[in-house]
Order: sequence, then structure tokens, then C-alpha cells
Amino acid sequence: MKIFKQLKYIKLVLDKTKLSLRRSDWNALEEADCLTVWHENDCGYVFKNKLYCGLILSITERLARKNISAISIVKPYGNLNSDNANGAPLLFNRDFFIAEIIDKINNLLFTSPKNKKYILWGRILDVVKPKYIIGIQPDSFLCKAARDRGIRIYDLQHGVISTSHAWYGKTAKELDAINLPTDFLCWDTSSASAIRGWAEDKGIRVHVTGNPWFQRFQCVDSEDQVVNELIRNNLSVTDDKPKILVTLQWGLERFYNDSDEHDGYLPIALKKLITSPLQQYNWLIRLHPVQLRGSERARCFQFLEKEFGGLGNVEWLRTSEAPLPLILSIIDLHITDMSSVVIEASWFGVPSALLSMHIKPGGRLEGYFDEQFSSGYAKVVKQDKSSIEAWITEQLSYDKERVPSSAKTVDILTVVSDGINNGSIRE
Repeated sequence: MKIFKQLKYIKLVLDKTKLSLRRSDWNALEEADCLTVWHENDCGYVFKNKLYCGLILSITERLARKNISAISIVKPYGNLNSDNANGAPLLFNRDFFIAEIIDKINNLLFTSPKNKKYILWGRILDVVKPKYIIGIQPDSFLCKAARDRGIRIYDLQHGVISTSHAWYGKTAKELDAINLPTDFLCWDTSSASAIRGWAEDKGIRVHVTGNPWFQRFQCVDSEDQVVNELIRNNLSVTDDKPKILVTLQWGLERFYNDSDEHDGYLPIALKKLITSPLQQYNWLIRLHPVQLRGSERARCFQFLEKEFGGLGNVEWLRTSEAPLPLILSIIDLHITDMSSVVIEASWFGVPSALLSMHIKPGGRLEGYFDEQFSSGYAKVVKQDKSSIEAWITEQLSYDKERVPSSAKTVDILTVVSDGINNGSIRE
């Protein structure tokens, strides 16, 4: 195990080194009203052969229509640029890599100059001069640099937020406000409630703004080129068999590395049900964005082809590439280990089976999906074939109309506009 961790660390260093060979994009950096910060792992879609970050670009495209400028920076250590990603994100991997090395040397020498990553973010902000920053889990160095300049910085929800979440429920609440965003932008009231107590004690504002990517599909604008093209090319399933979405997750092996009932992708029991000769259901398997690229893609596709390649009622490529809102609009049920898709499925009135025992009362992830459990849209199901089959039968025989869950939201652009009007937040 120790050797494995050492090899993993060596690979991480080599990957960072490789990603840092490209010169940083200082020449392309310019002033903008809004600075956004995101990573390729946040890009779940491809539009016109380029990666597309639905959460962030849904905001910046609205800003552009209002003649409000925005510039995007890739969180280190990403591999995005104008050639492979929409939004023309800028890379600063080289400078962050150098900063990280200097910081490690200073730590070894027990010296305490200002953190170089904090200084680097400050240099970027001094060039861009943004009125506000919107990021997906922005790091503490960026948060501090922004606060020191009186710039509001918003953390846009990208997955589960709960009282038991490693970051939002534990680590973040122990940090000083100077190292955290000034505002959190949450999808729903449950997510907001999970952090509101400790956040507001630190003077951090919490807003329920909804998911900006999903909102584009709930009220389609005829001028929205991206969404209208994706709708035209949407996946269709023509037969009448029930459609069950199975969402995979990246990194599950750390939870099941010593399990004989799970292979790191799926429980053995679920695989047996999917490969049942009866073929009662259409199975739509959706990969995590990380599993759609690089070495993860090759391994995951090899696994799926080996397990399900000869089955006509199992689909994974188009299911993974299509926008999640469109997939959720055509399915009957959802099965996952503990994906945040449970939240999004509830917005479409789709019930979810959670196969992770960690979410049960007393488990390490107790507190995940509280709202979905209380509304009946989520249930923990044992990882055995008969239990999963029983849940499917029960849900498909449900004869009452399901009311999609919803929350009263505030428009994100209204939130950031109010933030500017409220003046400086400098400590």
C-alpha cells in the first residue's frame, strides 16, 4: 500500500510537470468585469468539438448578452485552452507549479514569507481588475487575494453540499473567513441549509440560485444556440421498456478496495441484473466527466465493453455525452452509488436508489441527500440483486403522480449585481 501511494505521488508530480511545460497566458490576460475559475473536470459536455462547462458558461454567456465582459482561468493543474474548450480559458500552470515548489522549499526551511500562490493570484487579479469572481470551489489562496482587494468571490455549487461533506461540512467550517469565498451560490434550500449556520457566523452570504445549466433547459430561449443544438441531437430510446439511468462515479475504488461485492465501477449484483437474459429494461449508463477523458476513459470504456458490449438494451456513449437535463427528461428511474445526480433527478420527479451503505444513518456520509430522502425521491438499497429488483418493481408500480422537487431561487446575476452595489468587503 505504501509503495502504491509513493508511485501515485510520483505520477502526480510527473503529470504536473508535463502540464506546466506550456508558457502561462500572461499576454492574453486583460481587464474584465467578471473572472471565472474552473477545471476540465467541470466540463461534462462537448459543443462544436470543444469541452463545455455548463455551469460557468451558462453565466458568462448571459453576461455577454448584457455587454458585461468575462475572462476565464483554468484551475491548476488543468489542460484547457481556446483550442479544446469553449470560453477560451487561460492557463497558468507553469507559474503555479513554480510557486508550489518555492512554497514547499520555504516550508522545509521553516521560513514564512508570503505564500507564492497567494501572490500569483494577486498578480492575476491586479491585471484583470474584476468586479467579482465566480469559481467552482475556488482555493483559499484566491479567496484571500480577492478579499484583500475588496472583490466578492462566489463559490458556485457543482455537486453535493451536506453537513457530512469532507469540504463543505468539515474542512471549510474550520477555516477563517479570509480563506473562504464571500458568498456561496447553492442549487437548493437543502444545500444552503447545510452550510448557512457556520457560513453566516463568518459573515459569508448564502444564496439559493438554482443550477444555471439546468435552468436553460427548463425555459429554453430560442436564441440559445448551444441548448437548441443539443436538444436537436438528443438521445432517443424508441421501445416501451422502462429506462433506468445508472450514473457512475470516479474514484469509488477508495471505498471498495477490499470488497468482493464491488469492482470499483459497479456492484456485482447490479451487473448481474443489467446482464439478465430477460432484458426487461433499457439501461442508460452515464460516466463521470473525468471518466470521459484521458486514461480513465480508456479503462472505463474497456470495462463497459467487456461487461455489456453485446447487449442491445445497454447504452453508455450517447448517454454520457448528452446533456443530463435531457437524459433525466426521458428516464423512469435512477441508480447510483452516491452521485449528486440524485438531487438533479428529483427536479424531474425521478426517484433514485443509492447503493452506498455509507449514506445510511451512522455512516460516514450520513446527511447526504436529506431533502431527497424526506421527499421520497431517494432510498438506500442493499447491494444485492433481489433488493435492487424489488426497488425497481416498487417504483415502477407507483401509481401516483410524482411532483418534481423545486425551490424558490434568486437570479444569479441579481445576486452578483447586488454584491457590487453593496460595496467593498475588504476586512
